[in-house]
Amino acid sequence: GRSARAERRAILARKPTPAEAAAIEARAPARFRALRTLREAEGPMPIADLLRRSGASHEALRVLEREGWIEIQVGERDELLAAYGGERDLPPVLSAEQR
Repeated sequence: GRSARAERRAILARKPTPAEAAAIEARAPARFRALRTLREAEGPMPIADLLRRSGASHEALRVLEREGWIEIQVGERDELLAAYGGERDLPPVLSAEQR
């Protein structure tokens, strides 16, 4: 089997109100993109993926964490998936219309 390794993931700790989002976007566009990317993910996202998708920097994520917008979690990949209802290596179940 695969060896488990620690993975750093970010999760949205709280969603900004429309006014807060507008203020963050105006003041710090990279932080805004990171928050938007995490909100769209609807769950924990590996830090590397978040940085790549949002174009934000590690520093932007540190600021978001310090301000309470995101949480950074470190754990084994399998543990993180299990904690958030993810399954490993299982195909999705098709609906009747998809079959």
